[in-house]
Amino acid sequence: LAADLTDGTSSNTIDTSCSLAAIAGDNGIALFRTSRPDVPLLFLGHCVGRSGAGIKNLAFEPSMEFMYLAASRGNGLLLWDASGHSLSPLLGRLAVEDSAVYDDAESNHQNNEILSLSWRTTQPAIIVATRDNACLWDLRCSLGMKGSKPGLRFSSQSTFPLVQVACCHTKEQECATMDSHGVVRVQDLRMTSSGGARRQSSVLGSFHSCRHAGIGLSSFRTNTNESHWMT
Repeated sequence: LAADLTDGTSSNTIDTSCSLAAIAGDNGIALFRTSRPDVPLLFLGHCVGRSGAGIKNLAFEPSMEFMYLAASRGNGLLLWDASGHSLSPLLGRLAVEDSAVYDDAESNHQNNEILSLSWRTTQPAIIVATRDNACLWDLRCSLGMKGSKPGLRFSSQSTFPLVQVACCHTKEQECATMDSHGVVRVQDLRMTSSGGARRQSSVLGSFHSCRHAGIGLSSFRTNTNESHWMT
């Protein structure tokens, strides 16, 4: 199961006067108020895959204008309109593809599997992390386009696999990745290449969070409007 709590500041069709949560399982994704978890507001299907191929990661951002929800399964992304008033809530599918040649399909799947995802709150864009790369799609351009490649892509710049990625809530040009050794690298998205091509991005800074990485990575804003990262 995966869940993502929110502060309930959205003004969409579904009443968000209290915090919303989304939880995913093998049969679908349920959206509910934290005050009434026993009464789902919305249920989203299209999650059932082959054995062991259920939803692994979930990202929900109801403070965005479009109230999108994203979930990953293997190397694929499923995107929904979670506002509650769409007759066809499944917006589309995206996938992380790799031009590298592997000896077998299993190695290809493991290297492209999405391990973490995060919404860019200032616009409808989603960033994901695989073992070796981070990819960002601008949904204003990608939705509805078959085989759409990420608009930005950059390598992990680490000898250890990535485990987390997060967008900065106050600076739209920044994101951060964390590898399995606990090293967090803050990246400048403006320095990455477009069109899905790989290129090392500009690292604005890095720090060692812990010897063994935790399971969370997020940014926060101080009273002086400065942005900081925490794990």
